[in-house]
Amino acid sequence: LLRALGESDRLSEAIWTILGGAQTLSETLIRYPQLLDLAANRTLLAQSKTADQARADCRAYCLTFRDRKAALRRWRGREMLRIGLRDLLTDVSPHEITAEIALLAGACLDLACDEVRAQLWPASSGVGFSVLALGKFGGVEMHYGSDCDVLFAFTALGSAPGQSTVATQWAEALLSFMGERTADGSGFELDARLRPYGGSGAIAAPLEAFREYFENPKSSFSSWERQALTRARFAAGDGVTGARLMALTRAVAFPDVWQPEWSDELRHIKGRVERERAAKGAATVDYDLKLGPGGLADIEWTAQWLAMKHGAQHHELQTPNTLRQLKAAHTAGLLSSEELQVLDDAYTWLRRAELRWQIAREGGTSVVKRGSNDAILWARAVFPALPIDEAQAKFENEWQVHTGTARAVFERVRDEL
Repeated sequence: LLRALGESDRLSEAIWTILGGAQTLSETLIRYPQLLDLAANRTLLAQSKTADQARADCRAYCLTFRDRKAALRRWRGREMLRIGLRDLLTDVSPHEITAEIALLAGACLDLACDEVRAQLWPASSGVGFSVLALGKFGGVEMHYGSDCDVLFAFTALGSAPGQSTVATQWAEALLSFMGERTADGSGFELDARLRPYGGSGAIAAPLEAFREYFENPKSSFSSWERQALTRARFAAGDGVTGARLMALTRAVAFPDVWQPEWSDELRHIKGRVERERAAKGAATVDYDLKLGPGGLADIEWTAQWLAMKHGAQHHELQTPNTLRQLKAAHTAGLLSSEELQVLDDAYTWLRRAELRWQIAREGGTSVVKRGSNDAILWARAVFPALPIDEAQAKFENEWQVHTGTARAVFERVRDEL
């Protein structure tokens, strides 16, 4: 490790950045300093992994150990360090980094699902258990600190009693297998709160329960839940059950007929969030990466609203990924070329800033006070080659440009929804 600090300025900067703020990456780096050999292999760092490669590599490592739960945590740590070094040492797009993190999470979940199935055997043979990804996990755009939003569903295979109990045990075991922190580190925390009826609903529900919740006008299904389902994709488990649930979610996320009251409800929800933020005095003094004007939420909601309203007529909008939704909206004539460029540039800049902040201050809030030490640290992380004063000025200027132009597009889409 000490030798690596003297090898190159960029590698030294990357190591100090990790050691200075990213606890999880630091622990892996200190425990396995030999992984710094990755830094010397720039060809390897320049290559991104496909979903199949991520799954194959995860299994090739973890299945050689008896304690798969511990092995999964070691593998996650090693891979997150590789991705972090790739982020800091190459000029790769931030979208490749966020995709790699999501694919790593998916590979770990796929392995964990099979391990839990084996633990519950033979009872698990009577259950078609499936996991859908939502949120950043569903959109394949996770950052270093993201958890994984999921839905658990099942179908009964045969007439054996107790399938619901087995599915519940499967879901609860997955939460532990993936999320519990041990001496070997942490996995990926799963968040299943977006299920029907939230925390009061069954953690793993049969397909019929999803259908009833989506279609029954007396249920509590809301427009923001409809919006959340635009990010759904199959992640792990039984593919037949997953395909059937995806068909249900697509039907409600991208309805054939759009109701005007849904637009009113979505505008009301977004307006309430912004009013609550303004009441805290955050509008002018903070860098609010997620909820600030022109921030990540504005861009994501722009994409999701267009997909919800027009996805039934333009099927290419039925993708969980934000940039793909935006590009599909442009193809469908819903965004001009200039608007697409504005949103693409802003989303890319904000995602890179988010990744740099997650490494520099792991677990830090997405809201940073202007002029604070954290704001200086963030600007330095985004523009490490510049003197501090220049980095701060450039950060402020680019923040204003990107969030200002993105906000204008969001407001146009919001008003016409």
